[in-house]
Parts: sequence; C-alpha cells; structure tokens
Amino acid sequence: MGKKGWESRRSRHVSTFIGGAIVGSLAFGIWPEMWKSYGILGGFFTAVAVIGIMWYMNHWLGVIENRPGTLWIDQGLPIAGAGVAWGVVRFYPNSHWEQIFPTLICCVIGGLLGGWAAHHVKKIAPGWRQSDQDQEAASWSLGSLHTTPRSTYNAALGMPPVSVITTIFGAFCASFALIVCWPKLVQNFGAIGGFMAAAFLVGTFWLLTHKLPGFGIAPEGIPHPDGGSKQFGLIYQAYRGACPWVDMGIAIASGFWLDSLLGTKKGERAAAVKVSVPRALFALAGGIFGGAVTGLVGWTGANLFGY
Repeated sequence: MGKKGWESRRSRHVSTFIGGAIVGSLAFGIWPEMWKSYGILGGFFTAVAVIGIMWYMNHWLGVIENRPGTLWIDQGLPIAGAGVAWGVVRFYPNSHWEQIFPTLICCVIGGLLGGWAAHHVKKIAPGWRQSDQDQEAASWSLGSLHTTPRSTYNAALGMPPVSVITTIFGAFCASFALIVCWPKLVQNFGAIGGFMAAAFLVGTFWLLTHKLPGFGIAPEGIPHPDGGSKQFGLIYQAYRGACPWVDMGIAIASGFWLDSLLGTKKGERAAAVKVSVPRALFALAGGIFGGAVTGLVGWTGANLFGY
C-alpha cells in the first residue's frame, strides 16, 4: 500500500473514531438525564434528538465508514462501548464491571439471531423483493430453569434465569425490527426516513428493552411488593443498574453485521470480515472514549444550588 493509500485509510479510521466518540458521548451525556427528568417522554425525545441526528451524521453522510460491499458497522457499537465506559468511570471504584458479561453475551446472542432471521425473512418478504441496484443504494443509507426460581439471582448464570430469556428476546426483537425496517424507511423516504426510524423504532424498542410502560412521565420505578422499585426492561442490567450499562446497541450492531455478512458471497466473506475488524475497533474505541469522558462529569466536584 502506497503512502497516499495509507493516509486515506488512516483518515477514514480517524473519521470513524470521531463519529463513535460523538455519538457515545451524546447518548450517555443526554439520555440518562432526559430519562430521569421526563421518564418515557424523555426517552422518546432523545431517540429523535440524539439517534436521529447522529444517524444522519454517521450513516447518511458517512462519518463512520461503510463503503459499498463491506460489512456494516453500526453506530450501535460505539454506543454500547460508551455505556460500558461511562458506567466504569461514573461508578469507580465500585463499578462492578465484571457483572455485565452475562447480559452482554445474551445481547450479542439475541442480536445475532435477529440478524440471521432478518436476512432470511428479507428473502421472502414482498417489500424486500427489489433489484440488486436498489439493495446497494439502501445499504449506503443505512443455568437450569427447572431447579431454580425464575426470578432469583443465579450466581452461575450471573443473572436470574428468567432474565436470560428476556434479554435474548429483547435483543432479538430490536435487532430484527431495525434490520428489516430501517433500510426500507430510508430507501422510501430518504433522510426523513432515518429520523422516522430513530423516533419510532429506537424510541419504541428503548421503551421495551430498557424501560417498560407503567412509569408515566415520572422517573420513579414501579413499586414492588418487596419494598423496592424495579426497572421493568427486557434487557437485564446488573447490580441494580449501578454498574456499566449494557445497551441494546450491541445487539443491533451485531445483527446488522451478521446480516451484511450473510449477504456477502461465500468466497468473499473471510476477506470482508478482515476488512471490517479495524473499522469496528475504531468505532468501538471512539465510543469508549466518548463514554469515559462523559462519565468524568460526575467527578468534576461542581456543587450547585447549595448541595
């Protein structure tokens, strides 16, 4: 590779890193505060304000590199990295980061299953029967349950057994729906379709996976008979949420990646995976950086309003 080619690749990697850092910092700099202040409505508004404009920047304008013929690297990947880094820094030294792995694994499994299912469903769904040229254009814009009580924490699993089911299912639903619907919305409505998807898809599945109905506009959880309040989301968050956050973005990114891999010719898949790894790592590194810096806000020592 010549000097010019190396400089071009380096510039694309830097661009991907920057896109990941910005979306990661916005997601966890704004979303938690909107959630705490306005509950469900805050989550929906943030889906449009953050995910919509960041999708436009990262995927419509191409700040995160996704050239035609390459495996898709979704901005959900740096968002997921940001959630982990934000929690590690925010709750240091008691971040309990090791407790997130069961949820993370279940999310990736659900996301990959969603990507596999979406790939095969798109082959038969009438709305996806289109020419190869249209498809290329669209790509641019885009534990035992019997011996353990279901809701009791299981040390071997790292979560209650029932949470394994809910987490995989929630990750599957979000991954499948976004892979099937988002590209078609963009293809049919252009950039406006991306904002529609951010509002109606991301907003709705954020509600399902991270905060189920019953909260109204208030940030409090649903009172529980044991005297506490619980967040009824399908994706399990370890240590009562006071640890690194496992975001549905990792499921969505995994699903999009697998869907694009299955859509690649069999003889070209190994090369496509090899090319996708650096892009994924730079996007993830950007998200981790943005999330870590955002997490530092809790350590600034600023005392406001006399508190």
